Amino acid sequence: MFIGYLVIAAIIVKTSLMGLGGMSLAIASVAYLLNGLWMRSRARPLTCKQKSDQSQTNHLSRQFTQLCVTTVLLHLAVYLALVIKLLMMDGLEDIPAFLLSHLVLHHVLCALIGGIIALMTIRLYLSRHGSPSLPRIG
Repeated sequence: MFIGYLVIAAIIVKTSLMGLGGMSLAIASVAYLLNGLWMRSRARPLTCKQKSDQSQTNHLSRQFTQLCVTTVLLHLAVYLALVIKLLMMDGLEDIPAFLLSHLVLHHVLCALIGGIIALMTIRLYLSRHGSPSLPRIG
């Protein structure tokens, strides 16, 4: 499952860096739901050796859940800002400025979100391999 976490995180980072916020939002939401279903299906009594493995799996799952929730919340914040900016338009003469500022601001913020998610993915990778982890983000 660890490889799956990394692949999904890489896809989220790539779509965010490309400025595809809606797609990143959808992928993170589906990954969050599937991760929750997968963790519920694994809930059963375990032996001592399996408890150690499950503890590490639960830790990775919590970090991946945090990554997905962060992605969803940040992209929703960007779209909320877009809607607020849209509601602040006075007339038709504001449309070109709105479109231009939206394109610039949206892509800059999506790139920032992609960078944050990339750092969280590195932290997820480092926690799996027992290396010193990066400081908490957020």
